[in-house]
Amino acid sequence: CHLVAGAWKGTQRCDMMSDALKGINVQKVHERFEPDAVSDVNVLMGDMNMRFKARFTDFIEFVEFAKDHLYSYDELYEHRHEHGRFPGYHEEPIDFMPTYKRHSKNNDVYINKNEQCPSFTDRIVLKQNDKNSKITYNEYTSRDNIFGSDHRPVFLDFTVELSPEEMVESSLLLNP
Repeated sequence: CHLVAGAWKGTQRCDMMSDALKGINVQKVHERFEPDAVSDVNVLMGDMNMRFKARFTDFIEFVEFAKDHLYSYDELYEHRHEHGRFPGYHEEPIDFMPTYKRHSKNNDVYINKNEQCPSFTDRIVLKQNDKNSKITYNEYTSRDNIFGSDHRPVFLDFTVELSPEEMVESSLLLNP
């Protein structure tokens, strides 16, 4: 996903994501469906554009500790935990530097664009719909050594183990 940009638009971004999830179509029958009902795991990832609710000049000297302040400043955390948005979705603990707004050729430089605080705009969250499956989270981090953008990419390495009964049932649904 690539949600609307700009500071202080967390609610609008959450509404966009909710609308996108509600609007998924089944290509074969062109009917709307609930993604939770037909998938073992939902993965939402991309430039969610969720921002830190702080000013660049007030926070830049503390940027190396940003991951410790998600509960206080992060829009995605606020909307998930205080407003009940994206129920059931999980995000692994963030243990990397803010991914935005970085200099495109120098990893150590954050750019002050209109007092926008360095933020974790690039995220991966997932929801386990099949409670019998097992998800193992291996690594969630940013690739700080990949340049070319004012964002640093993130990745989540995880494993989903389905029970044999679930796999047979799923294949029957896919191949009637």
